[in-house]
Amino acid sequence: MAGRTRRASKQDDRGQMTLMIIGFAVIVLLLVTVVTNASKAFLWRRSISSYADAAALAASQSVGEAGIYSADLTATLPVTEGDATDAVDDFIAVSGLRGRVPDLRRDVDVAPDGTVTVTLVTTMPLAFVNVVSDGYGGGVTVAGTASSQALLG
Repeated sequence: MAGRTRRASKQDDRGQMTLMIIGFAVIVLLLVTVVTNASKAFLWRRSISSYADAAALAASQSVGEAGIYSADLTATLPVTEGDATDAVDDFIAVSGLRGRVPDLRRDVDVAPDGTVTVTLVTTMPLAFVNVVSDGYGGGVTVAGTASSQALLG
């Protein structure tokens, strides 16, 4: 009888390793998906922030002829919102950013003290979409904001 009980319990344990391996494989795949998507979002945000920095710098240095002759040039360059917006649009065109990021949206704001703030917003497609990231199947919004002011002296 004792030999029979041992044999029966040995047969009942078969296949348990297969279930454990499948479970671990699913967990690993979900973790790879989350880490890959998070890394991609981080890199996109960093890239968009760099472009916003460059666009803000270009905008803060864009002063029209009328602004130079009509303003008191003691502290900062007199930048108008129109000049800043044109400079940002030129930067986006020259850098080819519109081709790499088709749904790019930009916002340009010029403060009274001459500080130009540029915000670039886009939607990043996810690398992998699964059960965990299914709610973000349309992509994740990524934004970068930068400010610049051209001081004189």
